Amino acid sequence: MADVQIEENPVHIDGEDMSAIVAAIGELGKEAEPTEQQMLLKAAWWVLVLHWLEDDTTHFAFDSFLTLLGGKVLRHYRKVKKDAPARIDVVDQEHNTLASHELDESDNEDT
Repeated sequence: MADVQIEENPVHIDGEDMSAIVAAIGELGKEAEPTEQQMLLKAAWWVLVLHWLEDDTTHFAFDSFLTLLGGKVLRHYRKVKKDAPARIDVVDQEHNTLASHELDESDNEDT
């Protein structure tokens, strides 16, 4: 069973992008799968939305997870010459925001 669902976004995420995001989350120790787009965020940039399916979120280190994931996502989108998301949002099953991370160049450092 998946730990995380990744919202599909037909404008910004194609099959190759989704596979890269699923793999990146897997490299960080979580199982991920795509899900239909549910959040409609209106902004001049796009947001990668993750649905966190685990109940116990109080002890999870979202900051480090999202920083590492952000770097992997930035590298993928640069490699395929597409606009990367400006932010990654993590929401719970009721769509409440658990964490949000702005992507920037410091995420793109190779570690």
